[in-house]
Amino acid sequence: MVLPFSKSQIERLGRRLVDQSPPAQADLDDLAALLGAYDEVLDAASSEVRDLGYAPTGRLKNTGTILEKLRRHGGTWLKSIQDLAGLRVVIEGGLRAQDQVAEEVMQRFSGCAKTPKLIDRREDPRQGYRAVHVIVFPDGVPVEVQVRTRFQHNWAEVFEKLADLVGREIRYGEEWWLPGEREVPQLLGLSPEADPPLKRTIEAISFTKKNVNTLIKLLLEMSANVAELEDLLTDPLTPPKRAEALKATMGEHLDEARSVIEGVEVSITGYKTLEREARSLAERFGRVRSEHD
Repeated sequence: MVLPFSKSQIERLGRRLVDQSPPAQADLDDLAALLGAYDEVLDAASSEVRDLGYAPTGRLKNTGTILEKLRRHGGTWLKSIQDLAGLRVVIEGGLRAQDQVAEEVMQRFSGCAKTPKLIDRREDPRQGYRAVHVIVFPDGVPVEVQVRTRFQHNWAEVFEKLADLVGREIRYGEEWWLPGEREVPQLLGLSPEADPPLKRTIEAISFTKKNVNTLIKLLLEMSANVAELEDLLTDPLTPPKRAEALKATMGEHLDEARSVIEGVEVSITGYKTLEREARSLAERFGRVRSEHD
């Protein structure tokens, strides 16, 4: 499969997608054509991994995620991206089985023009995320194959759910904002005590922010616990009863995290109406202030 554009054309496309807001329709059409080509390569790579006896799930990054990453990394990122197309393999074994699967994937694609590349996120985790990634190059096109243990996958699913709720910035350890939170400094120029809707809005935002920060801390600690647990489970000297107890403890941690996320979701839903009131109040405050300036 040959991509429909050269590397220089893809680089220029990435720059245009970043420089223009909103992007031109012609550039979005070119991005769709590029994704279509990646999709064909992804299907072929998925067949190869299935032939190894595994059941991969595949995905292409969507347009919104690509645009966000381009804004974060710059337009030139589009030509060198390695996870535009990706496969995920979740295994029931431990770390040794994970290493074995990664090696099998590397061997399967070793005949490609470019040698597969191994990225071990267990040794170099990102905001608690741990897995083994193998970048393979069928037809010279990069496809990321994520190999996760069940524990690593469950943790990642919980963290991704939180990122969907409050913003992908938490995946990079960056400052993040709840809906309506940026308006709070303006709103504080009003009188919360004299305006009950405003007071409820600020309290709801503060409460939810605290919950999310607590959950992020819990998840990062849990990630370290997962790594320690899997090391113990890989050790043949770990008694079976001890191993089962460790698995049960991790299940309890994951249940706790899911429960807190549900609370965060309820909080965010609860102040959606208050957020609209907050924006209205902020606009009103801005008009009043401009009239007196």
